[in-house]
Amino acid sequence: MTGMTGTETAMARPPLARRARWRAVMAGAWACAPVAANAHVASPDASGLPDLGLTPEPWVVAPMLLSLALYLTGYRRLQARRTAGDLEARRGRFRQLMAFLCGWAALAIALLSPLDTLGNVLFSAHMVQHEMLMIVAAPLLVMSRPLAVWLWAFPHAWRRPVAHAWRWAPLLRLWHVLTGAIAAWMLHAAALWLWHVPRFFQAALADPALHAWQHFSFLATALLFWWPIFGTPRRGAPGAYAMLSLFTTMVHTGALGALLTLAPGLWYPAYLEPASALGIDALRDQQLGGLVMWVPGGAAYLIGGLFVAWRWLSRPALPAAHPLAPALAIGAVLALCLPHGDAKAEASRASPDAQAASDATPAGGKQRADVARPADAPPAEAGSLIARGAYVAAAADCYGCHTNPKGGAPYAGGRELWSPFGTIVTTNITPDRDHGIGAYGYDDFARALREGVARGKPLYPAMPYTGFAKMSEEDMRALYAYMMQGVKPVAISPPPTKVPFPFNQRWMLRLWQAAFVPDRVYQPRPDRDAQWNRGAYLVQALGHCGACHTPRGPAFQERGDDESSRHFLTGGVNDHWFAPNLNSGMGSGLGRVSVDELVSFMKTGHANGNMAFGSMVETIETSLQHLNEDDLRAIAVYLKSLPPNADSGRFHPDRQNVTEATADQGNRTMDVESVGASVYKSFCAKCHQADGMGIPGVYPRLAGNPSVLAKDKTGLMRIIMEGGHSARTETGPAPQQMPPFDTILTDAQIAQVLTYVRSSWGNDAPPASGTEVGNLRKALKKQ
Repeated sequence: MTGMTGTETAMARPPLARRARWRAVMAGAWACAPVAANAHVASPDASGLPDLGLTPEPWVVAPMLLSLALYLTGYRRLQARRTAGDLEARRGRFRQLMAFLCGWAALAIALLSPLDTLGNVLFSAHMVQHEMLMIVAAPLLVMSRPLAVWLWAFPHAWRRPVAHAWRWAPLLRLWHVLTGAIAAWMLHAAALWLWHVPRFFQAALADPALHAWQHFSFLATALLFWWPIFGTPRRGAPGAYAMLSLFTTMVHTGALGALLTLAPGLWYPAYLEPASALGIDALRDQQLGGLVMWVPGGAAYLIGGLFVAWRWLSRPALPAAHPLAPALAIGAVLALCLPHGDAKAEASRASPDAQAASDATPAGGKQRADVARPADAPPAEAGSLIARGAYVAAAADCYGCHTNPKGGAPYAGGRELWSPFGTIVTTNITPDRDHGIGAYGYDDFARALREGVARGKPLYPAMPYTGFAKMSEEDMRALYAYMMQGVKPVAISPPPTKVPFPFNQRWMLRLWQAAFVPDRVYQPRPDRDAQWNRGAYLVQALGHCGACHTPRGPAFQERGDDESSRHFLTGGVNDHWFAPNLNSGMGSGLGRVSVDELVSFMKTGHANGNMAFGSMVETIETSLQHLNEDDLRAIAVYLKSLPPNADSGRFHPDRQNVTEATADQGNRTMDVESVGASVYKSFCAKCHQADGMGIPGVYPRLAGNPSVLAKDKTGLMRIIMEGGHSARTETGPAPQQMPPFDTILTDAQIAQVLTYVRSSWGNDAPPASGTEVGNLRKALKKQ
């Protein structure tokens, strides 16, 4: 070889046949290596589908092939300079070679295959690409010890200068800082979270150069992250620190994956059109991408942690320089391997039947001696406490959720509640000791309602404990007295909640609860009067109105829990019903509804032509109609005080026909000859009248109805398809029925009649589309 002399030349030169084989391997590697996909260019072909063909990208291909050639050359020279007796060393280098080839192949699949172009079209493919870079290619490349092998690829005369340059003190210090356990962890976490911020992610999708930098930062920080774990096994971070690094990374990457999976809306709109071109729902594709990060990504860090634990604990001695390492190792292993939860609560489960009914509140355990049970109170006091508890239960609508509408006993559970994560089955909260909550102490009861923790495990937020966390101590004790002494025990165990993996891993809810559950009861505002504060307490705490009427954030949390948030009570979608805006907006809000009308609406389901429909009907029947006049008025006063937000719909009562002259203001034009107008005349005008004013107390008006002007059309589309009925109350008019039209009207006709209604009689709201109706129809069929 050039640059090698003497005995070194003799030792390094393999037989002629071996040299020929290596030339063949090198030639094959160069010939068979894939070429790079043209990053982020997915132009459609003649069929309209994205073209997933490959386009050479020399700036990607060249470093890949160079790294492969250098490693193979260095490996060959290292193997050749050793004698045949160094069997273990040769086997070690062979394992490193296999690690490099597998890591290089993963890198090639991520960057030099159609997966790169497919990542432009599908978010899930993009996540697979990122995971290939960070949890497959990076650790394998680190385990291959590439720096030392690459050094041996240089000619003999160059190796010493290159090695000296690498050992230059400033460069070496920088390398030690970057590959330190804490710095590497922080850099990797920062790259992961920052690049998934929608603004930055969208920018990378639009700019190939920026996207290349995104991929480089993912790979580079992942290499730094894995280096102290696998790259320097003798001098690197002790096993305990490596395990803690892996565990915390599993947690925060899992949290990001969960946010993507549970997000109710699309984070990256750039995927909407290309995914639709393939007939794939972009939101479901985003959820799949989130699961890729959440589950396989988490599993990779878990496996890495277990491997490090085995490797470190199997060593003959621990490094003396780290006296806390054993404790840290034990803690990390327990965190990685043991189930999460309260072991004492788990051990105290009374029976399999009690376990099946465990979703509502904590079981078992002795009551604290300093907490008096309601039964110990004087009879008159106990009676008043129970009566107050019954009123609290009505305000909190416990009956509505914990009673099966298909003939179930009161509070015996069994009702199925739809959620994006799966169906939640409510539990038995009667005072039966074996099947309900009869064995629960007050502290357990209060913890479940305020913290969302039962039997040592967190509850799904289908139970509105984010609102109940603000419940006063007096109301909590009264509710406990009523549930224990005022409700008839029922010996029934509803079926347990079963949701798919990973949503059945309840321990992860602890992070959600720590972030989003309030930590104190409602605090009255001194600048407001007693009526306003009473209304705020009923809305925020007992009534938990925000659970339906406040939009959800990326983590499925309510985007505000009081009037200080601009998102509070501005409307939200639950179970494919839109709970409308409750602030004082003049369009889709309550700005044109008086306090007296609001009180009437909550008491009877009717008010000045407005009528409750959808899921609000049951809320009025089982909860609101049972509240007293003062509390209903307090709620109305509080809601009327909420500042308006930017309405997407407006009402112009003086403009029966919105003209084209006002189109620049966003107003729509009523087309009396449209298909929507014809559908309305044929199927709707008989009840709602030709002028959209309805019949007071019987059929709701559509002209100026805040629900008609709502930004979200989900509830309107659903009631047209499924029909509905008005509330059956003690003081209101007789209930009326609306027939379903799902088998009569097409998606386009439903969209057209809804658009007609939202642009007629002074209404001015965005139109509906047949695609929206079709998507809702499909979603309802899957329930």
